[in-house]
Amino acid sequence: MAINQRQIASTLNLSVATISRSLKNDRAINPRTRALVQETARQMGYEVPSVQNYIDESNCKPFCAVIQTDAIPYIKNESPNNLLPGYMTGMSEAAFREHTSMIVHYVPLDKRDHAADPKLLPRALTSGAAEGVILVHYFPDDVVKEFSDKFSCVSLSYNYRLPHMDVVSEDNTNGISVLMQHLFDNGHRQIAFVSRDTKYYYTHRARLSGFMSGILELDLKENSEYIYNIDEAGAAKQLIADIKDKKFTALICAGDELGYDCQAALQKEGISVPENISLVSFDSLPAPKGLKQLTSMKIPSDQIGIAAVSVLKKRIANPAMPAQRILIDCTFVKGETVKSI
Repeated sequence: MAINQRQIASTLNLSVATISRSLKNDRAINPRTRALVQETARQMGYEVPSVQNYIDESNCKPFCAVIQTDAIPYIKNESPNNLLPGYMTGMSEAAFREHTSMIVHYVPLDKRDHAADPKLLPRALTSGAAEGVILVHYFPDDVVKEFSDKFSCVSLSYNYRLPHMDVVSEDNTNGISVLMQHLFDNGHRQIAFVSRDTKYYYTHRARLSGFMSGILELDLKENSEYIYNIDEAGAAKQLIADIKDKKFTALICAGDELGYDCQAALQKEGISVPENISLVSFDSLPAPKGLKQLTSMKIPSDQIGIAAVSVLKKRIANPAMPAQRILIDCTFVKGETVKSI
């Protein structure tokens, strides 16, 4: 017996009108409701009509970039805003291409845990004038869920594993693999990794995964003692001691700010980079005065911004599609911190 819309309405305790409009992908219906109706209909065997994947320019709503603006307090010297200009450039360019506009809403750190509170949201979101959200920088999981329950959402860099929550990020795993291959090609076989607390910092955790993957790919000896969390008591002192003992010939830092901190600390200990140890990192930031430019990976922040808008538009057009994880390749930038051995 063929499934009809009344049966779907009964299953979901929704009106037949809501079912009909959701199956037609009416954007006046909450995107979560549309997704639920379309998925349930498919599961029940109802033939769901194809949804439109184009933007109707005569009725095109803007999207909102919700940006957490402050440094993460538990990470020394962390400046999450260094990629923001590129993100903004990319999103602005993509908005022009998509014949839409971008509304920017900044959230300070002390408001971050309540960022989805309607009292704190811009009128464009509470009134329905904006039809989707791009989350820039980190927000707590429960806040992100509130956003994704109300709006079509895309996250930049942070991987929130929620249904219908898309993520566009630099490819951290492949980026670290490229750095490891460069070290390997220059003769290095004993390679260490240093990060800040990966429990709290997603990108460092992703890059640690890339390091472990690289160890396997290059068939190197795994040694967990050569993985350092610099936020742990005594870790910095142990790292310096192990370098002096020549336990490894190369060091990968999870981010350039950490990489330059390490280079400065090594200088104070009389350890030269790259003469005594090779050092690579991630982010391709300019070298502070008195330090050598790190060999690093440059994050294509503008391309991430462009891709995020494209993914958001697809999510708005088809809220029931599976969550996407879009990874953008980083660019290898040769610096002055690797020595061939």
